[in-house]
Amino acid sequence: MTQTSPQTDPVMTEAERQYPLAPSLLDAQAYRDPDRYRREIEDILLEAWYPVFPSADLPAARDYAVWEQLGQSVVITRLDDGSVAAFHNVCQHRGARLVDGAGSCPTGKFRCPWHGFVYDLQGVVRAVPLRGSFDDAELAGLRSPRCAWWSGAAGSG
Repeated sequence: MTQTSPQTDPVMTEAERQYPLAPSLLDAQAYRDPDRYRREIEDILLEAWYPVFPSADLPAARDYAVWEQLGQSVVITRLDDGSVAAFHNVCQHRGARLVDGAGSCPTGKFRCPWHGFVYDLQGVVRAVPLRGSFDDAELAGLRSPRCAWWSGAAGSG
């Protein structure tokens, strides 16, 4: 008997032929293994882009909401020009959480509760209080967290 590959099997539909491997059984333990789950989160889900929520959930300029899934906390903001930005909900200095929940940010600035570092609506560090009291090496590399927006939905990836 000749065996055909999924790509050449005449019985399979075009959609089915896109998969390089034939169907097989997977032991149920694969779905219960906490180490495998952690690896899938880190290696697959945290590397992918996916919609978080529709932009309509942030109807006005300077509105924000915090998305928390997969061990991540991301701030999604509506900018003054109507676009949407996203950034990791963490101060780049000591890792403190910057924002809770959802609401409006009339000043357009989020202040870290620990040392008062100020971030704009895009997550860019705009002010460092008592800058002279920090070692230059401590402040090196401060930057806005990685972020993205994609058509019609706030995205995270």
